Amino acid sequence: MSVAAARAPRVAGFSAPASAITETAESREKEQLAAFTRVAFPFKTRKAHDPGMRLKGADIKFVKVEDFFTSYHHDDKWSLLDTVEDVSVSGYVATIRFKNGMLLQLQFPAHDVVRILFHPEASEYLDLNPPSIVENTMEELTNSLKTVVENGRLLGKVRLIKTYPSESKCTISQKIVTGDDERQSARDGPLELNISFSPFGLELRDTKNGTKIWKTAPKAIQYLPNGSGGEYKIVLAVEKPGQSRYVGFGEQGGQNLVKNMAQMTYFNFDNMMYNQVYGSGPLDPKEPMYHSDPFFIEFQGAEDKKCIGSFVANLGQICVDIGCTHAHRILIGTSFNTFDYMILINDDCPGVLRRYTQFIGRSRLKPRYVLGYHQGSYGYERDQDLKDVVKNYRDTGIPLDGLHVDVDLQINHRTFTHDTQKFGKNIFAELKKQGIKCSTNITPIISDRGNYPTYSSGCQKGFFIRERRCDDPEKQWDGRYQDFEGGNEIYKSAQNPPGTEFFTGKVYYGGNRETTGVYPDFGNPDVRLWWGEQYKELLDSGVEMIWQDMTTPAIQANHGDMRGFPFRLLVTDNSYRKPQRELVMSPSITVWNLYSYNLYKATYHGLNFSESRKGLRNFIIGRGSFTGSHRFAGLWNGDNASTWDFLRINVAQCLALGLTGVVISGQDIGGFAGGGQSWEKWVSPELLIRWTAAGAFLPWFRNHYIRKDGVKYFQEPYAYANLDQTHPYNSDVLPVCRYYIVLRYRLLQLFYDAMFDNQFTGLPICRTLLLSDPKDGALFNDKAFHLSDQFTVGNDFLVAPILSPETTNRWGEKVGMRDIYLPSSSDWFLFQNNQYPLKSAHEGGRTIRNFDATINSDPNHLNFIVPMFVRAGAIIPTLEPEMFVGEREYNPITFSVYPGANGQYANYLDDGVSRNSAPKSELQYQDDTEALSMYRKTMITHLYTPVERTVTFEREWDQYSPKLPEGVSEYFYVALLYSPADKDPKDVSISINDVGIDKKGGDKPWDLLDQANTNAFYHNEYLRTIFIKIFMGYAKSLKISAK
Repeated sequence: MSVAAARAPRVAGFSAPASAITETAESREKEQLAAFTRVAFPFKTRKAHDPGMRLKGADIKFVKVEDFFTSYHHDDKWSLLDTVEDVSVSGYVATIRFKNGMLLQLQFPAHDVVRILFHPEASEYLDLNPPSIVENTMEELTNSLKTVVENGRLLGKVRLIKTYPSESKCTISQKIVTGDDERQSARDGPLELNISFSPFGLELRDTKNGTKIWKTAPKAIQYLPNGSGGEYKIVLAVEKPGQSRYVGFGEQGGQNLVKNMAQMTYFNFDNMMYNQVYGSGPLDPKEPMYHSDPFFIEFQGAEDKKCIGSFVANLGQICVDIGCTHAHRILIGTSFNTFDYMILINDDCPGVLRRYTQFIGRSRLKPRYVLGYHQGSYGYERDQDLKDVVKNYRDTGIPLDGLHVDVDLQINHRTFTHDTQKFGKNIFAELKKQGIKCSTNITPIISDRGNYPTYSSGCQKGFFIRERRCDDPEKQWDGRYQDFEGGNEIYKSAQNPPGTEFFTGKVYYGGNRETTGVYPDFGNPDVRLWWGEQYKELLDSGVEMIWQDMTTPAIQANHGDMRGFPFRLLVTDNSYRKPQRELVMSPSITVWNLYSYNLYKATYHGLNFSESRKGLRNFIIGRGSFTGSHRFAGLWNGDNASTWDFLRINVAQCLALGLTGVVISGQDIGGFAGGGQSWEKWVSPELLIRWTAAGAFLPWFRNHYIRKDGVKYFQEPYAYANLDQTHPYNSDVLPVCRYYIVLRYRLLQLFYDAMFDNQFTGLPICRTLLLSDPKDGALFNDKAFHLSDQFTVGNDFLVAPILSPETTNRWGEKVGMRDIYLPSSSDWFLFQNNQYPLKSAHEGGRTIRNFDATINSDPNHLNFIVPMFVRAGAIIPTLEPEMFVGEREYNPITFSVYPGANGQYANYLDDGVSRNSAPKSELQYQDDTEALSMYRKTMITHLYTPVERTVTFEREWDQYSPKLPEGVSEYFYVALLYSPADKDPKDVSISINDVGIDKKGGDKPWDLLDQANTNAFYHNEYLRTIFIKIFMGYAKSLKISAK
C-alpha cells in the first residue's frame, strides 16, 4: 500500500473542545486543530516522488557513528555542494543558488543567530519550524523577539544587505531594525557572512574587529542519495580551531563534560545500563541514549574569541564527530529529512544559552515539591509497602516528598488502570495527608489483552498507529528487526500478529511479565487530546505527578527495530507545521525521535486540562525525548545500575543537560539495576552514601531501584540500620544520608530561586563553572577537567562531590580525598552551614589539594563529606528543615550574607504550586490565560567594606504575600557572617533604613530574638555572626547597615 492510499482521515470536521484552545495557549504552538498539521519537509521539491516509495533503496537501519563517517570518507559516491551561481536576500533571509540548481537557505532570525537549511531537492524553502522551536514559523518568532530589551536596547529585527567584494565572493551584512522607519531606527549588526563561490564555503566574522568566528572546512557540504525516494545523507564540515573545547551534547554518556575527540549519535534507544550497542558501559559517549539533545557549545578561552552554540534540528539519526577522524574538523551528519542547523554566537556561554532557550523555549515552572527528596521502586506491590516506606522515613527523621509507584499499580499492565485490590482507592489521598505526593508509571503501550475503556475507545476512534508500512518493491526487508545487545548487533524474526488493523508491539517488564498492545498515533492532535483525557481517574484519585516511561517506546526486539517501531511503519509526521487538510505519514525511522516529544506534550496538556488539577502546576518525570520536551517535563536518565561508573557520569550528565536547556534532570540515586553480581542484593553502602550526598545537590533527587524478583532487597537509606553495623560503612549510611537529605531541604530556597530564575534567563539550577565563572581562563585550559566534577547551585554555591571509592592510605585507613579548583573570579569560603565560624577565605584561582572528605558519621565531620564553598560576598538563603515541603505553616528564610566582596541575589516567593505564579512577561506564557505573575521578586544587594556592611532589599515585583498563621506578621532573618580577616563584630550596631534596632543579649539571645515582634538582632560570639530579625511589612525596600 502506498503512503497516499494509507493517509489518515481528514480532520476538517473535527470539533475541538474548549480545552483545545487552552492547549494552543499553553504550548505557544498555535495549532488550529481543525486544519493545521505539519509537513514532512520545510520546502517545495524539484522532483516528484511516489510517497510510498520514500525509502526505496534506502539504508534503512541504525548506523554506528564510526561506520557513518567511514562511509563519508571513503565512499566516492558522495557529491560536493559547489559553485555558487547567485545569492539573493529578502529581509532576514539569504538564498544561495548553485549551478546544479540546488538551493541553500540562510536565516538570521536574530543578530547573533544563523540558521542553515539544505535539501538537494528543494526548489523553495517554506517558513516552517520544527517542534523544538517555540513558534510555528521563524517570522512569528522574530516578531516576538524584536521587542525584547537586551543591554538597554531593543533586540530588533535583522535586515540583510549583500555586497560583492570580488567576483568569487559575496558578503552578507546586517542592519538591525528597531522601529517602523529603518532610516532612523537601524543600526549595524555584529556579524557578517562571507560566501565563497567556488569552492563553496561560509565564514562568519565579527564586524567590530574582523575576527573570524566560524567557518566551514574544505568540502563544506556533501550529500549522498539515501535510496531513490528523495532521502539524502548530508554532512556539514566545520573548521575546528586547535584550542577549542566542546561541551553540552545532552544526555550522552562519558565521564567528561568536555567532548573533544568524541563521536556521538542521536537516536533514541532503550539502552539499559548504557552498554547495548558498544558493550563498554556508561563511560563511552558513542552509545545512543534514551534522550536526544543535539546541541553543543564551542569555547576557546580567549577574550577576543566568541562562544558558539550549534543545534541540529533533525528527528532522524544524527551523527557528530568532534575532531575524531580529522583533528581540525567537526562533522555533523544526518541520514534523512532536511539538514536544519542553527549557529548561536555570544561573548560567553551564559549568553549562548540565554539565546538558545529563547528559541527552544524555557521550562514551565514546576511545583516546589519536585525539588524535594523522592523514593521509588519497581516492586512496591501493595499499598502497605508504600505506607511502610513513608513510616520508616518519618521515624528515622529523613525528609520525603515524593513516592513513585511503578506498573505494579496497574491491572495486568493495562495503562491508566488502578488495581484497587492491591492499592486501595484512597491510598494516594491518605499519603497526601502525610505530605507525600505520588506518581505512577504511564507507558504509551495500550494493552490489547482484555477490553478496557482506553483500549476500546482508542480502537473505536481509530487513534492507534495502523499496521501500514512503506512499500518495499525490492524486498529489502527480510522479516527481521535490528537490535543491539551487550555490544553485538543482532536481528530477530518479526513476531507481530498478522492481519491486524493496528500495529501490535510488545513490552517486557521482567520475569514472566509482559503484554502486547497498540500505540497512540501522537502526531495527530485529536489523539493527543484524547490521550490527555485518559488521566482523569488517576488524577481524581490523588495522583500528583506522572512518571512517563518506555517512551522510545521500548518495544521488544522481535516486534520492532532498535526496541522501537519497525523502521518502515508509517506514523503521523507533524515535524514541520503547515496548514493543510490531511495528516502526513512518514516512515518511523525518518522521525525516530519525534514520538516521545508528542507523548510528553499530550500528557502535559492532559494534566493541565483536568478539573481536579485546575490552577495547579503539573509535573512529568520522563525517560527520553527530543529537544523541546523540557518545556513539558523533567528528565530522568533511564535505567542505570549500581556502579561507580554511573555515579562518575551523573554530575557531568546533569551539567550537560543543563547546557541544553533542561532544568530538571538526574539519575536514579543508588542505581536502578544491580551492580553486576547476582549476590549483590543491595547497593554497596559506600556507593549509596556518595551517590546520595552528590544527588542532594542535583535537580532531580530520587532514590529508585528494582526489587522485583529479589533483584535487590532494599535501597532506602534507613534499611542499612538493620545490617551488621560492624561492616564498613553500614553504620554510616543512615546518619550521612539523613544529613545531606536534610541539608537539601535547608537549601531548598536556593534551588527554587534558581528554578524560578530559569524562566527569565534559561540558566539551569546546577551550572557548570563555564556558566557561573565564564571569565576564568583556566577553566578553558588546564583546569577544564574540573568542569566535569564540580558545579555551582545557582551562581555562588560551589559543590565538589566525591565520585570514586575511598582508597587505603599507608596506615591502612580508608580515606576519601580530592582536589578542588576555586575559580579565580572571586575568593571562596568553606561552607560551614552556620554550625561553625567561618575560616579565612581561599583565594580564587587556587587548587585545594587533598581535601579530606572521608566518610565518617562523626557529627563534627558530616558537613565535610561533600566539599562545599561559597563565593565571597554571596547571599545564600536557608530554611528550617521540614519532613516535606510545606510542613511548616510558615518557614521564614534566613539570608546568610558572606563577607569579603559585594554581591547580589534574586529571591522569588510564591505558593509553590499554583500556575498563576508564571511570569506573564515571558514568551512561553504570553498566551497562557492562567499565567498571572502572582509572585514576588526581591533583589538583595550586599555592599562590603572592612568597616561597614550594607544589605539592601528591593521588591522589584510584588504580586504575592505568603499565607501566615493567625497573629503572625511576615518576617525573615539576615545572618551577617564575619571572617577572621574582619574586625570582631561584637560592637557592631545595626540600623534599618537609618533607624537603630534593639540588640538582644543575656543567656539565651536566640530565644529572645525568636520571640521578638519588632526588628532586633543579636551577636553570636562563637559563630562571629550577627543574626537580624526583620519585619519588612508592606515596605518595598529597606536598607540594613552594620557598622
